[in-house]
Amino acid sequence: MAVHRPTWCAVRLLAFSALSLGARALELAGIRNFRAVSSRLPGVYRSAAVETATAEDCELLAAHGITCVIDLRNADEMAKARAKATPHGLALAERLDCGDGRWRRIHVPVLNDMDAFFDAIEAQLPVAKRAQALLFRGFSGEQLNRLLYDALSEGGNAVLNTAMLAANAGDFARAMHAVAEGVARGDGVLFHCAYGKDRTGVLAALLQHAAGDSRDEIIEAYGLSEQILGRQTFMAETNAEKIDGADLTNLQGSPPAAMVATLQWLAAAHGSVDGYLARAGCADAWRARLLAQSTAAIAV
Repeated sequence: MAVHRPTWCAVRLLAFSALSLGARALELAGIRNFRAVSSRLPGVYRSAAVETATAEDCELLAAHGITCVIDLRNADEMAKARAKATPHGLALAERLDCGDGRWRRIHVPVLNDMDAFFDAIEAQLPVAKRAQALLFRGFSGEQLNRLLYDALSEGGNAVLNTAMLAANAGDFARAMHAVAEGVARGDGVLFHCAYGKDRTGVLAALLQHAAGDSRDEIIEAYGLSEQILGRQTFMAETNAEKIDGADLTNLQGSPPAAMVATLQWLAAAHGSVDGYLARAGCADAWRARLLAQSTAAIAV
């Protein structure tokens, strides 16, 4: 029996983002949740969607050399954001799309394949529930969907993060290579999703690890999102709390414990974070490009 998978529109709850308390030198008025990724990665930033930019935001981005934007959203999210964009945000989005002058957007949609995402959740189920999922797969797609949504709800951000990593290794690899290429070229690089908490947060954690940030630094950076955005941001904006009967309010916030569990999963599934990076094609040569500017600064 064919199993109906929920569309991305149905699970926009899975995308958030983060603003940094420590990036006051580049605090933006319209683009939310902006911050530097790591002190060891000069010129690499993360944020929410850019369509809310003010004129001052655009000037600050340009002044700091941020001209390469890596967009982790899918096309539907981008279109909806553009429909509600500020005039300057719309102009910025169009400039990025056209690639005129120094500005360019690199589109790497993460969570575009929802079948793969929910398959990854299914693979992480306990043995008894995996057997139940197999049974449902044979005769009831609706019950299978409910089982997987419940697993996502119960597991919260940890399950969300690990399922993304399992299902989207290729997408994360493309984004990481795009960041490293931009850094090696001397570009300022900004990557973002819709709110910047989940897709952006996981990518930032991988980059922080590659740059040499400690486990505690990675966990602290991930947890900042909840402090900055608050736990009710998404619900207040979308009034969406349930999908297929599953309560997804547990996916709000960015509890540090979720990143602890994510790092533990990477160690268990791949031997280490480095093991995951290597399997994604991001080993020594990639790391050298990523750290090009940091190495140059140390040499000077």
